[in-house]
Amino acid sequence: MKILFCIIILFFPHSNNAQIFKPKSFEYVDGYIITTGKDTIFGKIKLISPLRNSMEVGLISDDSTIIYYPKDIISYKIGEMPFEAINNERFMQVVAKGTLSLYILNLHEDNIYMYDLLRNLILDGPESQIPENYKLYLKKDGIISGAITKNNFINILLPYISDDLNLTMKVKNKVYSYKELPAIVSEYNIKYTFLNQKHYLNENWKETTIDSAKYFRVIEYIPSILKYKVSNYLLSGELQEENTFNSEADIIINDAIKGKKPIINLSGFYLETIPESLFQVKFLEQLDLSCTGMKFIPSEIGLLNNLISINFSHNLIAQVPDELAELKNLKSLNLSYNLLSDFPKAILSLKNLVELNLSFNYISEIPSEIGNLSELEYLSFMVTNINKIPDEITKLKKLKETDITWNFKLSRREKNEIKRLLLYVK
Repeated sequence: MKILFCIIILFFPHSNNAQIFKPKSFEYVDGYIITTGKDTIFGKIKLISPLRNSMEVGLISDDSTIIYYPKDIISYKIGEMPFEAINNERFMQVVAKGTLSLYILNLHEDNIYMYDLLRNLILDGPESQIPENYKLYLKKDGIISGAITKNNFINILLPYISDDLNLTMKVKNKVYSYKELPAIVSEYNIKYTFLNQKHYLNENWKETTIDSAKYFRVIEYIPSILKYKVSNYLLSGELQEENTFNSEADIIINDAIKGKKPIINLSGFYLETIPESLFQVKFLEQLDLSCTGMKFIPSEIGLLNNLISINFSHNLIAQVPDELAELKNLKSLNLSYNLLSDFPKAILSLKNLVELNLSFNYISEIPSEIGNLSELEYLSFMVTNINKIPDEITKLKKLKETDITWNFKLSRREKNEIKRLLLYVK
């Protein structure tokens, strides 16, 4: 799974009803341990030395209490929270597990809510955020990193993810912050699977089941040339074709060209701009470029005149080229969460537009020509700088849903006027 350039972080109390272990209560909670002999023992578990050093764990089994140390067991689980023994020295909380694993060391402070927070880190997964005073550790190929802090996390992290160029660039360009380490680890593990699994293809270059496949594919990242090598083999193992690509995005685009796929989803790939190869996909109908770090839209976008839907949301786009007006078939356009300060004039030429989302930008004025987009059914300008709504919005007879809330520069009179206009539309 790609972890996105944009991640909406939610850290509210989880609704799961599983029992939560709070260290001050010193209560035992259902769980299990896995011994070094690979035996699993279920029972009631608690930390003997909570918050201080994570050196001991107690388990009640068959009415007897046994104290275990990191040298005795591989891992244990208290309620929803998994722990592992690290280097036979101490137990660490497991935040994310995979080719690259993320651990957290217990806080060196008396915080009664610590286990509630740690439990939410596990349940929320990649969407969770790490508090700044936690100490984190990475593990890959049996190697444990030093303690990761807010100040050193990039330097420690990069050697562990260097075989994923796309993710490395995101980290270097500070797309991710220290608090989002769970998301970084999650993205790496998904990409690692993508790059190291065999992809089975049929003769039409479409992914299918192994039973009907005639080819299989191996994707490898070659650090020495900073490229991805894609090898296609017969099921007998005979090499059929081999190509190199500059990025994973280019692999996806190439597959779309060969398979004549009308949909391309590059959301979450760090691109900054659209790859040139994409403009060869003349039959493209749906394009998702959200969360890619794009800073501008190339003028060549006008070449993709079969497009019906484009998603440019959650990027750094400040301007829209006039060539966007060439997309006469476009019905859905999402430019929310960008840096637009002016309403893009090219949009006013898109007469078949049904959905338009310009929320979370710096747009201060909606042109009166908005009334010419007669096919619009959905319109959103939520959280912008607009201070007036043109009367021409009443021309949008097909409008079914609109969101112009949270625009704080609108006066009370304007807000009442909006209600009147929208009521008139409906």
